[in-house]
Amino acid sequence: MDDIIYVASVFHDVTKGIEPYQETGSVLVKSLLKDECSQEQLEFISDIIALHNIRNHEELPYYIKLVQDADMLDHFGTMEIWMKFLNSAHGEEHVLEAVQFWESEEYNSYLKKSRGQLNYDRSKSIFDAKLKFEQQFQERFKAECNGEVDFN
Repeated sequence: MDDIIYVASVFHDVTKGIEPYQETGSVLVKSLLKDECSQEQLEFISDIIALHNIRNHEELPYYIKLVQDADMLDHFGTMEIWMKFLNSAHGEEHVLEAVQFWESEEYNSYLKKSRGQLNYDRSKSIFDAKLKFEQQFQERFKAECNGEVDFN
């Protein structure tokens, strides 16, 4: 299943922006990979893509849960910081608005919900490590923005 999981992971957001993207992606991947995979492999790959963002369903097979967790974890740590600044720049926000967002109840609820949607203890451990890094960065960022860091 490693190759199938890998391929599904690569293609899981292939139609992101064409909603419902998980459904359109699961159909498109069959066409894209028809000459590369067996029909059985295509069905597994398509199913993983179709279900990769359906959370908290105990009956899903491990390989779908694995892709779900990898997809979720990819949104945190350095990627979270990058995405926040990218979105802030696009929205013409001031740098301190990022700090305000990271300190908001909305963000804390998002973190709690996201962690709760992870399927495996190892995934939660990775999430916690990524979150620790984010929090250290956020504290340093806030301190520098407020002129509180002594560089001597």
